[in-house]
Formats: sequence, structure tokens, C-alpha cells
Amino acid sequence: MLYSVLDAHGNRYGPVDLPTLNQWVRDGRIVPATQILVEATQKVIPATMVPGLNLEQAPGYGLPPGQVQAPIGFPGAQSGPYAPANVPYPRSGAFSSPASLIPGGSEYNRSLTFSGIGLVACICFPPIGAILCGAGIYFARAAQINGHPSPGLAYLASIGGLAINIVLSITSLASIGILSGLTGH
Repeated sequence: MLYSVLDAHGNRYGPVDLPTLNQWVRDGRIVPATQILVEATQKVIPATMVPGLNLEQAPGYGLPPGQVQAPIGFPGAQSGPYAPANVPYPRSGAFSSPASLIPGGSEYNRSLTFSGIGLVACICFPPIGAILCGAGIYFARAAQINGHPSPGLAYLASIGGLAINIVLSITSLASIGILSGLTGH
């Protein structure tokens, strides 16, 4: 089976076979969050889903970012800490984890940010919190459309925050008598 490696800009490296992918893992070019295109199905999956891909052979496997050293003879590598800007192959995840390298990562982070601020806003002014959580739902959907591997947490935080804000908004309105005036009680 043939595979291609995709970077955050849509560049495609391949198609190559599984032994070549495993060599790229050993070279540090592929990490668990790297997006792989299965040529036969045209489906994009994370490297963790490729059968037979030995990600545990990656240099620095299991180490936190910043503690990984460049493999000897790695194209474009400098001595010292792994230098992401000097590597000509797509990478994401353990070696450099900017959200922009994960498909939909920026939208995912925006969703969590809006939801978090919306939950804090529910303490002072629930209607604003509801609007912010609504924006969180919008960005969670954008993350899903852009291919984020697991947008579920963003959806859960946004929808949960929206529900809390709606309940608190209704409670606030009832407590100041607006609802009782509208219903005639």
C-alpha cells in the first residue's frame, strides 16, 4: 500500500511505501500527529492509525518538546536542539506542536477559548456568555470541517457552556421580575 505525508500547507510527500514511512519515523520526520494520506482510499488519517508504522522508533519518542535532539545526518538539521524551521519535511505533534500544524487546530483552540471565556462570563452576564459559547460551537464546527482529529471536547465545552448560560440567563431574568411581568403573574 502507498501513502503520502501531508503538511499543514497541503504539500504532499510521496507516494511512498510503509518501509519508507518507517525510515522517515526513524529520521524524525513523522510523529504521531502527522497527517498521512492513504493513496488507495484517498482518506487522510493521523500517523497513529497507519498499520505497521513504528512511531516508537522516532528520535526522542516520549520526551517532552525541547528535549529532542536532531538525528545525525538529518537533512537540514543543526547541532543542538531539534530545529523545526530547518526540517524540509512535514511535522507536527511531539517535536513542534503549534496548533497551525494540526488540521483545524487553530479553530479548535479558538473554540475552547470562547467556551472558557463564556463560562466565566456566565457569572457576571449570562447572555454575553451564551453568545461566546455560541462562537465556541461555530469554531468547533470549523475545526471539524478543517479535519481536526478529535473536535469532540470543543463541542462538549461549547454546548455545555451554552446550556449553563441559557439556564442562568433565564434564572437571572426571573429573579429581576422580567419573566413574571411578561407572564402576568
